[in-house]
Amino acid sequence: MRTIASASALLLGLLAAGCTGELVGGGQIPARVVVVSGDMQFATVGTEVPQPLVVRVVDDRNRPVKNQLVNFVVTAGGGSVFAGSAITNAEGEARERWTLGTVAGDTQRVEARAVDPATGQALVFAVFRAVGTAAGAASISAVQPTMSGQPGTPIADSAAALVRDQYGNPVPGVTVNWAVTSGGGSVSPASSTTDAQGIARARWTLGGSVATPQTLRASAGASMSATFSATAALGAGATLAIVSGDGQT
Repeated sequence: MRTIASASALLLGLLAAGCTGELVGGGQIPARVVVVSGDMQFATVGTEVPQPLVVRVVDDRNRPVKNQLVNFVVTAGGGSVFAGSAITNAEGEARERWTLGTVAGDTQRVEARAVDPATGQALVFAVFRAVGTAAGAASISAVQPTMSGQPGTPIADSAAALVRDQYGNPVPGVTVNWAVTSGGGSVSPASSTTDAQGIARARWTLGGSVATPQTLRASAGASMSATFSATAALGAGATLAIVSGDGQT
């Protein structure tokens, strides 16, 4: 009788454990994946974020679930993770390292998925986000390399130079220096800073001659430059007047 009573008590205990979210054998059912740290980081594109991604897996009573398989999957931004999966520790935590993709902006995402080890099916998941900032300036180009205007007057459209990093992202906050290299004329200001789209602008006033080539240079740093050229032409209704030399014999 005592053996039967003990067996009955054990069976009732196992059933009760199953009803409270615990699997027979002592395992737990993951109910949530909670982000502990590492969300909303900023890093240069193509580099590793400064802090690891850390999640905690908990059951329906908010108790940590240990020995749970967690997969870390890049879902946007084209970056990479170091290992791809981790097993939760006694605190229910798993961690991973994340290298961002090469596109600047709020486009980087990683999902941490608590996975059924038997089927590979994701049971619950959490999302990490990161903002990739542009790398250093690597190139400068003229937005509109060929322009036109009247001699001695400002060109209607500002000269615009675009600065990009090695991945093609626009780079804000770069100083661009401007200089007229032929044709006379002037440019203002002598330097300007790229905006959020990586563009710096200046007003170019052409020289007074229609015969002389007009060129402007935009430079960033010691090795990057872009050249603009302009055609100076008389406007509609303009006339040519003889100043001297007429009627000679």
